[in-house]
Amino acid sequence: MKGLSLFAGVGLFDKGFENAGFSITNAIEINKDAVACYNQNNKLQITEKDILEYIPAYKYDFLIAGFPCPSFSKANPNATGLEDPRGQLFFELVRVIQQTKPKFFCLENVDNILTIDEGATFAKIKAELEYLGYFVKYSVLSPHTHANIPALRKRLFIVGFAKPKHYEAFSFPEQIELTKSVFDFLDETVEDKFYFKENAVHFKTVEPAEQGKVYQLRRTYLRENKNNLLPTITHTIGTGGNNNVPVIRDYKGVRKITPAELFRFQGANNFIVPSAISTGYRLVGNAVCVSVVERIAKNIRKVIDDPA
Repeated sequence: MKGLSLFAGVGLFDKGFENAGFSITNAIEINKDAVACYNQNNKLQITEKDILEYIPAYKYDFLIAGFPCPSFSKANPNATGLEDPRGQLFFELVRVIQQTKPKFFCLENVDNILTIDEGATFAKIKAELEYLGYFVKYSVLSPHTHANIPALRKRLFIVGFAKPKHYEAFSFPEQIELTKSVFDFLDETVEDKFYFKENAVHFKTVEPAEQGKVYQLRRTYLRENKNNLLPTITHTIGTGGNNNVPVIRDYKGVRKITPAELFRFQGANNFIVPSAISTGYRLVGNAVCVSVVERIAKNIRKVIDDPA
């Protein structure tokens, strides 16, 4: 089966489907840093492409896409949904689905998309997909409830099938027990550059951090995550130097959780992370959890492969 990945980012959505036995044969991504990271971590090598200029050369068996979320996110006080230019990229996604006519698609975005504009935005999105002839199911999943990864990252997944029998047979994966802690995903030693020095601007802010607890550094204060989960990582992580970066205290001092560790919380082990810290943070903030996607993809494969 030939698969197309739109808004591919660094390729974690792709890895989830590949782990379930699917093959991604083409991927579209406009961000040059994401493309470089994608190519470091995938056999498929891609070039920068703008979806506005993309015209598919042939049909695909399936399509996956984590379409841009800033216009739907509660973290964006100016979110205007489908009226925002980034939100309107959803209609480019609809165009490509119409042109490629896949047997199924799997889309991802923030869970806030369900409630923005009192549900009118999602009703429009669902109606557009159903107008193309697809039967649509959706659910909100997070690594801490569906992947045994202690990270809060609620995401809406939308799955559409061309055939009603596949739609009727498909179900999203059930919740599983969380048995791991944040500290199971951290490295024993990290580079000194991730530790706060005594003369650093934020040193007094982070000093109250206690071992065994997880914090999130905002611009002027440190917030404890009392649920003992990694806080939701947003695309704004690291902006202004430290904003929204998760913080812990280890045997050596108070430090930021590194981009490599954050990719591990996304189910991406042994992932090659860009050397530039700011780039690594931004890319992981735009990524999707491999382990959650893999479970969804395996359930899709069961119904697609079933000859009945």
